[in-house]
Amino acid sequence: MTRATRRAVPLVVEHIGALHTMEHDARAITAACVHTDDEGRIAYAGPAKDAPPVVDGARTISARGAAVLPGFIDAHTHLLWAGDRDAEFALRSRGASYQEIMAAGGGIRNTMRAVREADDDTLAQLLHGRLATMRARGVTTVEVKSGYGLSRAHELRSLEIVRRVHDEGPTDLVATCLAAHAIPPEHDGARARYVDEIVSEIVPEVAARGLAQFCDVFVEQGAFTVDDGRRILTAAKDHGLGVRVHAEQLSRSGGARLAAELGARAGTAAVESRARP
Repeated sequence: MTRATRRAVPLVVEHIGALHTMEHDARAITAACVHTDDEGRIAYAGPAKDAPPVVDGARTISARGAAVLPGFIDAHTHLLWAGDRDAEFALRSRGASYQEIMAAGGGIRNTMRAVREADDDTLAQLLHGRLATMRARGVTTVEVKSGYGLSRAHELRSLEIVRRVHDEGPTDLVATCLAAHAIPPEHDGARARYVDEIVSEIVPEVAARGLAQFCDVFVEQGAFTVDDGRRILTAAKDHGLGVRVHAEQLSRSGGARLAAELGARAGTAAVESRARP
């Protein structure tokens, strides 16, 4: 996902105690500085004694001897959501399983209803707010999944909002289409029909419009089978999308083996189910 170039005030960060560039085998550079250009790109990062002259109009700030390092990357998030699941925490504390809550219409479907009811501006504001919290902790690049729309129209809308928030900046966003997150109520008892919709309608349009770089599937009991995942992700690869898999989160589903078979870029484990809405 690319962002239109904005003019920026050149920046000089000086008095850096330890500069970490993350190059292979690179050690921290002491007594360092960083210069950026008028497009916000790093023009120099290294020892202050070797730095080029400061350009006219540049803003200078002092790190006061602190360390400076690249922004953190969060490669798996479900940040675009509305509503809450407070009542479900009470159910979990009384022993209800994740599968039982999903079967009763809670879990992902609960958030789906809230996302469908929210307008575009509300969803964009929610996403901006969560990203601001992450930036305050040093995160500057974030993968954001759809997956709470669960229909062609709502999944495309979710990914359009991710692109809008990326374009508005300042966080860099990488979008993933997770239309195969759960079976929507419109397709109860007809999972194959929804898989057909994902393969023949959602994935091709997402790819054609450049709305996502990746496609993800939740391979799990009550969600999608290994065969479903293979079909969806093969279609995604055919349309030039990278693939990811939610695998082995609640059971030995075979999702991890599928991820390896298809060369997935990332997967998830059970621990992540506690951190997502």
